[in-house]
Amino acid sequence: MTRNNISCITLLCCLFLWAQSVFASPPIGISKEIILSRADFQDFFSETITKLNTEDAEEITVTDFAVQPESVRLPYGNISYHLIREPKVNSPGKKFITASLSVNGKEYVTIRMNGTIHFWGTVICLADSLPADKIIDAHDLEPDFRDISMLGNDIIRRTEDAIGKKLKKSLQPGSILYGKLLQNPLLVKRGDMVTIVAQNKSLRVTTKGEVRSDGSLGEIVRVKNLTSHRLLHARVIDEGHVQVDL
Repeated sequence: MTRNNISCITLLCCLFLWAQSVFASPPIGISKEIILSRADFQDFFSETITKLNTEDAEEITVTDFAVQPESVRLPYGNISYHLIREPKVNSPGKKFITASLSVNGKEYVTIRMNGTIHFWGTVICLADSLPADKIIDAHDLEPDFRDISMLGNDIIRRTEDAIGKKLKKSLQPGSILYGKLLQNPLLVKRGDMVTIVAQNKSLRVTTKGEVRSDGSLGEIVRVKNLTSHRLLHARVIDEGHVQVDL
C-alpha cells in the first residue's frame, strides 16, 4: 500500500466522522437533501491541511480561500471524500486540494479548492534594547506568538537556545532573534591557565594547562599540559576547564 493510499484512508476515516456529524438524518417532513456551502468546504480544506502537516507549526491558518463549485446539493446518506490531489504542506504558501465527494459509495461531484496557508508559532524576541557583545540572560527575552511563514528556518523558537549566547550586533526591543545574530562567548583565550580534565567511566585525572587557542563552549582548543609539556587537543567544558578523553 502506498503512502498516498494510507493518507487517503486515514483522512477518509477522520472526515467520515466529520461528515456524519454534519449530515445526520433530517427530521421527518424535511427534504432529504443538504446543501454544502463555501464555509463547509473551507472547514474541510483547513482540517485536511492540518492533518497532512508535518512541520513544527503550533497553528495553521488559511487565507484567500477559493472553491469550485462554491455550493453543492446532495441527498442524505453516508458521505465520504477521496483526495485526488494531495498538497505538500511542509511549507507555507498557496496550496491546492482536489477531492471527489461520494454519497453511499456513489461519486457525485469533484471539488477543487485552494488557499494560502500560514504557519504560526512562538518566536523569541528582545524585551529591551541590547548592545553588541551582550551575554543574553532570561530577563532579556520575551516569547511572542506570530505568523512565522516568512521568517525562515533560522529563527530562535526557545529561550534556552538564546540564554548564555552573545549578541553579534546591537538590537532594539521587540527584535526577533535569529541564530545568525548569536554566538557562543569565548570561555578560554590564548594564554589562559586552565584545568585539564581527563576521564572515563571509572577514572578522573586533572592537571594544569595553558591554552594556546581561543575557544567557546564545546569547541576544540590546543592546550599545553604543564606537567608533561605535551600539546593536547581538548574540548572546552566551561570557563577554566577543558576535557580530553582517556
